[in-house]
Amino acid sequence: MKNIIIVCLFLAGCASKNVESTKPVQTETPKKEFNLKNVIQKNEVTEKADEVLPVVVPAKPAAAASAFSQMATAEFKKGHFDAAEVQINKAIKEQPNKSEYYHNLGLIHLAKNEQREAIQSFRKGLQINPQDAAIGAQLGAIFTKEKDYTKAEIALEIPVNKGSQDVNVLNNYAIALTANKKTDEAEKIYEKVLKANPGSRDIMLNYSIFLIDQKQKYKQGLDLLNRLKFVGVQPEARNIIKDLENRAKAGLK
Repeated sequence: MKNIIIVCLFLAGCASKNVESTKPVQTETPKKEFNLKNVIQKNEVTEKADEVLPVVVPAKPAAAASAFSQMATAEFKKGHFDAAEVQINKAIKEQPNKSEYYHNLGLIHLAKNEQREAIQSFRKGLQINPQDAAIGAQLGAIFTKEKDYTKAEIALEIPVNKGSQDVNVLNNYAIALTANKKTDEAEKIYEKVLKANPGSRDIMLNYSIFLIDQKQKYKQGLDLLNRLKFVGVQPEARNIIKDLENRAKAGLK
């Protein structure tokens, strides 16, 4: 796959600058609870750490686990990743069958640049709940970034099969399908996500690359590139677009 841009989920600053790769995407997790980034708002936890929870942790395992999870969230928000890890591990100890906690532990490891440990945490979460869409999206983004497209496709099938409409999940899925020679399926995904997100620069660029390099649909690819240029092109994509235009025009001759 030439010059595609990969977009990574949730990995802060993970978008590749390498024009030789596809650009993995960062998306919002579909998790409805215990999301390290969202639980503070959902539980109306205040900014001050000493106001997050009462001093006494509830005695029941589920309640105690939730309390420790909220403390992990507060520490995570302040950038105290080691402290967040301590608290989320306490939550796991109280309630080890909750995949959301392993999802959060994985996010903490990613924040600490501990990708191997993050993958282990996410996989443990999938062992508990094989249909955890948020974990599937995270693993799919990591494997797409690492160009392990077979694993990426398997992981991303989880949120996709659960009806995910997240542009970044679908973008990564289309990239994995293309790399795995499933171009007809990939084209359907690109068409679907572009229709739902007509202003997405990443999708327009990736889809135009796909049309020109994979399907030899040069005219359609050029039309999409013109649409992208009208919307506005990021500086790092200009050379990619120029090369694409030259290949498409050569293909039309």
